[in-house]
Amino acid sequence: YGKSFIRVSNLQSGNVLRQIHMRKNLFAEGITLFHHKLYQLFLKSGRGFVYSATSLKKISEFAVKGEGWGITHDEKYLIMSNGSPTLYFLDPKADYKVIRKIKVHDGSRAIKQLNELSYFKHTLYANVWYLDAIAMISPETGEVTGWIDLSQLHPEQNTLSSDCAVANGTAVNPLSGNLIVTGKCWSHLYEIQVLR
Repeated sequence: YGKSFIRVSNLQSGNVLRQIHMRKNLFAEGITLFHHKLYQLFLKSGRGFVYSATSLKKISEFAVKGEGWGITHDEKYLIMSNGSPTLYFLDPKADYKVIRKIKVHDGSRAIKQLNELSYFKHTLYANVWYLDAIAMISPETGEVTGWIDLSQLHPEQNTLSSDCAVANGTAVNPLSGNLIVTGKCWSHLYEIQVLR
């Protein structure tokens, strides 16, 4: 709260090209770029915002049941997490109606704390809150098909508080298919080649 913003940056130089700050009563969470629009979730506001991807001008809002954590899309539906083991597929063309849900599991174990999401070539990538790992998930069944270990990227514990050093953020470079990851208060982004 009071520190949330959306920014467009040049990844090579780090220069900020555009930035908008959220109101102090909003805790910004996941975002995804879908059909030239940017969709954004907030932790506890019960709504999401839609922006023009080019101007970052707010276009509309939509209702969110429960908390908003991570959001991505599969070229047809928005896919949302709320910290539970369930992922929700929403239709932006039908008033964000929940089209289907999947329970994420690794064998018989439900995977909770699903946070930021990315989607690439029929695989969902989910950062798991307080775990230095990303789950690779089948979007059809919810089965975890693999894990990406981020523990070697984790900053030294003595430089950051444990609450501020957790892995938290995934994106896919659409040109290379590589995964870009970071964490809360991390000073770097890392690009990882995922062997599929």
